[in-house]
Amino acid sequence: MSFSSIVLDGLAKLGVSLPDSDAEAYLHCWLVAGHLLGIRQELLPPNVESAQALAAAVARPQFGPTVEGQELTRALIGMMANILPGDVLRNVAPFLMRFFLGRERASWIGIDEQPYFSFLSAPLRFLGIETGELLRDSSALSQLAERVGHLLVESIVFVERGGNRPSFAIPADLRQAWGVNWVS
Repeated sequence: MSFSSIVLDGLAKLGVSLPDSDAEAYLHCWLVAGHLLGIRQELLPPNVESAQALAAAVARPQFGPTVEGQELTRALIGMMANILPGDVLRNVAPFLMRFFLGRERASWIGIDEQPYFSFLSAPLRFLGIETGELLRDSSALSQLAERVGHLLVESIVFVERGGNRPSFAIPADLRQAWGVNWVS
């Protein structure tokens, strides 16, 4: 559900509304991926409402504060701070994590409230609403957003993982289709 209904929840938090048919189509893509990965059909939710209920049911007994979760969060935030250019964006990852997770869940993973978080939340929601409309209405902005997405994927592929861990790789046909040129 992390790639399907939770993404739709995140868009809603930003104020981006999708037509029901688009939300169902997005979920369907992930249901196909789940099927191809071998998830039994009866475990795949048939619609967005069921997917949201499943995500909530999984979260109830499994979400909570742990030392390991806090350590993983610190590592993730450190990695993102090193990927994003300059110091201006250094605190973007914890801010966005707190924004999307909410106060309680963010505190579980060690992301404390910062004074600027609440200051930035309202403009972020406003930008979500405005950005969704602008991207639908402007092909130039839509192309710019697509390019930024490509750069983000390329930077994640390119980042050094260290140790003897395998590199993150995207199959050649997908790299070509997506326009991702870097190989780690």
